Amino acid sequence: MTTKTIEDFTPTMFKIYAYILKYNPDYVKLSQIAHDLHMSPQLTYYHAKKLVEMGYIQHEKQATDKRWEEYGFKILKLAPIEPLKPYIYLANRFLIPRQLIYITVFMALLTCSWLSPYPQLVQTLTLIPLIINLIDLYRQQRKLVATATSETKTP
Repeated sequence: MTTKTIEDFTPTMFKIYAYILKYNPDYVKLSQIAHDLHMSPQLTYYHAKKLVEMGYIQHEKQATDKRWEEYGFKILKLAPIEPLKPYIYLANRFLIPRQLIYITVFMALLTCSWLSPYPQLVQTLTLIPLIINLIDLYRQQRKLVATATSETKTP
């Protein structure tokens, strides 16, 4: 079992982990996870296997019939999901900071301020939240890096 940080969670791994945690931390079938998340069983198993290797979930077999065994997973330990709260998934692929969306909006307002009859007022009112969001984004990034480095240093 290798020790990895939250940065090693891919969006698919995070979806699988969150699904197991939300619906039944004691036991969830692989086929149920794959069906509800609209993924192939092979892809679901591949990412769940990575979570097993990281030590967050456990792989189990349950006999459902004389001929078939159903594979499932259960939660072993809680992942440090708290550092991911200031982030969102874009198109279920990209993990981006929430502040980046705000910064983009403020930059667009700043760019279009010349359309206003009072461009200096609009620029001033746009620059203040833009600077605040940039500072907040910088602090979040530092906090995430500090969390990741402290997790890797612990044995």
